[in-house]
Amino acid sequence: PVCRLARPATMADELDELIQFLGASRADARAQAAEIVQGLTGSDDGIAQLASKAETLIPKLLHLMGAPAAESRPATTALVNLTGASDVATLAVEKGAVERAMQFLRGAGGEENKGCPADLLLGVLVNVTNTEGGVHVFAQEGKSLEGFYV
Repeated sequence: PVCRLARPATMADELDELIQFLGASRADARAQAAEIVQGLTGSDDGIAQLASKAETLIPKLLHLMGAPAAESRPATTALVNLTGASDVATLAVEKGAVERAMQFLRGAGGEENKGCPADLLLGVLVNVTNTEGGVHVFAQEGKSLEGFYV
């Protein structure tokens, strides 16, 4: 019989698994995953690794902005750190970061969404409006409520 070794898990595999936990049904699992992602954004290497997974990561972090504080704070902090990179900021704009941040800044998230502090939401807006697309979305150019956010 031939003995085959399982291929070792790569960092990419581990990141995929971590990103899946951001959408877990258990709040404590989501909070832990958000804290780990936040921790990874504390280094250039971590940001680079997470940026390679931005297509699946950013929507999950944006979703967690509306969660209780244990989930929303680390998720939004990670978004602030990740959107410092212009390519990630552009993707975040495409995924609705401006609208999502404004929703919570205006209080449209409701009483249950007090977990995401304004300074973090503003940090996301600062980073994403450094991109041309972010400015257009923020200014709501061509929309009936053009300039409403301003």
